[in-house]
Amino acid sequence: MTRCGSLGFSGTSQYTEASGEMFGANVAELHLAHALLEESQALQWDIWSNEVLPSLTKTHDSRQHPPDASVLRRQHGERVQVRSLAMLPEVLVDQRYMFLSNTAMFSRISDLRSQLDATRMPICALTHSLYTKELSFGYGWLLLSAEPHDVIVASSNAAQQTLENCFATAIDRISERIAEAANQLRAPRIVKIPFGTEIPKEQDLDREHARSLLKIPVTAFVILYFGRITEEYKADLDPLLQAVKHLDANGCNPWLVLAGQVTDRVYMVHLERRLVALGLREKCICLENCPEFLKTPVYAACDVVASPADSIQETFGLSILEAMAHSRPIIASSWSGYRDLVEDGVTGFLIRTIWPGEASEAASIMLPTASPLTTAHYLAQRTTIDGGELVDRLMVLARQPERGILMGKTGRARVEEQYAWPLIASRFLALWEEQFVLASKEHHGHRRKLIDNFSHYADVILSPTDILCRIHGDESTNAGTLDSFNFHNDRARAQIRQLLEMTSTVPIPIGELRQNGFDLDCILWLAKKGLRRIVKIPS
Repeated sequence: MTRCGSLGFSGTSQYTEASGEMFGANVAELHLAHALLEESQALQWDIWSNEVLPSLTKTHDSRQHPPDASVLRRQHGERVQVRSLAMLPEVLVDQRYMFLSNTAMFSRISDLRSQLDATRMPICALTHSLYTKELSFGYGWLLLSAEPHDVIVASSNAAQQTLENCFATAIDRISERIAEAANQLRAPRIVKIPFGTEIPKEQDLDREHARSLLKIPVTAFVILYFGRITEEYKADLDPLLQAVKHLDANGCNPWLVLAGQVTDRVYMVHLERRLVALGLREKCICLENCPEFLKTPVYAACDVVASPADSIQETFGLSILEAMAHSRPIIASSWSGYRDLVEDGVTGFLIRTIWPGEASEAASIMLPTASPLTTAHYLAQRTTIDGGELVDRLMVLARQPERGILMGKTGRARVEEQYAWPLIASRFLALWEEQFVLASKEHHGHRRKLIDNFSHYADVILSPTDILCRIHGDESTNAGTLDSFNFHNDRARAQIRQLLEMTSTVPIPIGELRQNGFDLDCILWLAKKGLRRIVKIPS
């Protein structure tokens, strides 16, 4: 049996099927989990929550919420569990334990592993956005955190090249400080595995039916943009609007559909103003926070999917892959992971991108003190796509619909051969087997616990020989005292009630109480709340 652990999936909205507030990274991770559980019936999945209640009784408003695993639980039952991180040591007795993370959390998971002396627990990290504020420090710490049996999965050639560049830079920076380390530093293993996508049924791709749902004329040439609607960290849509205006002026009867998550209301106001100025407002449909159940009809209604992405936050292109699965041709900026997915002239067209070298230099200077979004947006605004090419390629598909249909079919076939989730899941499972083999050969001695840095704060360490007893002179503390406390669960209340009764006449060693099945949390709670005391017995 193999167990896989993850820190949940960012936020909770991606579990709400009717919600459109889903980042591509969340969608990809959730679907990967589902595909892996489908591919291997022996796989168990733990979703770890940081929600660790500070007390058995709630006396404050908790702002933390455990991850919602309802969708995965509904599909895979008890094979999926939500657990508190405090339970991790109990689960790690299984030596075949894989921790699935994202690259940004890699070092933290490695620190967690070292605290548990669980060096045999490999980490498999996924890449989404690789652009972080702590670019140098983050990758330097990751470099020092990785074990030979860990792996980073890059979803595209661009992501893999970026990782290799970042690790090379980190090695250079560390070597400048510690020359002796230069020959010993090695970047962690990087393997390229793309994300996958679900492949809709052919009968769900009826164009006329989909257009009737969206009230789009059957004779229109429909261009779809599907993704986050934000200029700041996805795409400047003005070149696309301008291109649609050119098509309209040349009698191509274009309609534009903008669908996806809206994270910037100011930008939506800008788009509305531009659509009106260009005379396109009556021929544009805006589907803000487009729900999941509408995704297939939206793709089916269009003739082409266009994505002029220009932000270095983008490393893969899940919406591009989804569009190909829906048999739709792609017109996309020649950018990052898009170049892996779109074969120019075969499954769609790639539009040339240009940026100045000095912009990259300026962004490097800004990054240590500015936010990643600020610097990414700075670069994006200095990145241009060839507007003439964009108009020409759209015109080709508008005037040669049969070519677009052929490109769409070719793209769908490619997705079925290379990007279907079962295929991707099998590659991950094979990779994990390699990691387990490498992990079985690794052994590290005991590592100092991080909390040991504060071990001098308390006077002594609790011992099994210490006793729990009544406070001298306090005859009033009994089970009825518990009525004023709000317990999280009945089991804790019952244990504490029993402990009060047992220790009301005779002190009992803590080790004996533990052997009899009493939780340490319940024992300590009694002492912390002043209902009983712990007496240290000299060894």
